[in-house]
Amino acid sequence: MISYTYDNSIDIYTVNAFSGLYNYSKREHVYQDDPYEEGTYLNANGPFSIYNNQLKYHYARGGILCTYLYSNRVAWSREFSNLFFISGFEIFDDILVANNEDTYLYGLSPISGRQLWKTKASGTSSEMQYLNGVVYFVGGGDGLLHAVDIQTGKHLWKVRSPDLDRNSGAWFDRKVTVVPPGPGQEKGTVVVNSYIAAMAFEAAR
Repeated sequence: MISYTYDNSIDIYTVNAFSGLYNYSKREHVYQDDPYEEGTYLNANGPFSIYNNQLKYHYARGGILCTYLYSNRVAWSREFSNLFFISGFEIFDDILVANNEDTYLYGLSPISGRQLWKTKASGTSSEMQYLNGVVYFVGGGDGLLHAVDIQTGKHLWKVRSPDLDRNSGAWFDRKVTVVPPGPGQEKGTVVVNSYIAAMAFEAAR
């Protein structure tokens, strides 16, 4: 199966968003050219995530829109005070973790959109990487490497770039790579760079 969205905008003020679901095995559409509900303010060309092969999540203007995968009906929507730009949102361990430009990281129920927790983050951050119940990202506002427990929203640690002592511009780049533990290792590794050097830190778990 593949799901997709598109729009046939006449101009930036008139946006008509549509969705489709195509069955590759049967080589036929489950549905096609299905319009979204009016007033959902969907960014039709934005990325989306799918949960349990039932629900689909989109960036909306200032929020998140959740629709049923097989009918395209709206399941829930949630507005935020700012946008999802780079870091966005992902689903890990049945929690929708959303990193918003309002400088907060949110944990939401993917089924209902209910807020489970909210914690201070850093605005325009890197894409989130996940390992063993922890998300990692570099904050664009503070330049720190964050490690957050996704069940509670609590920070396990924040790391400052040690190269800042050598160069005031040597913040962490907004790219993070997480490497699972290898043979004989208890914890994985989090790899970042400071524009001067690459460095690795032991994962929180």
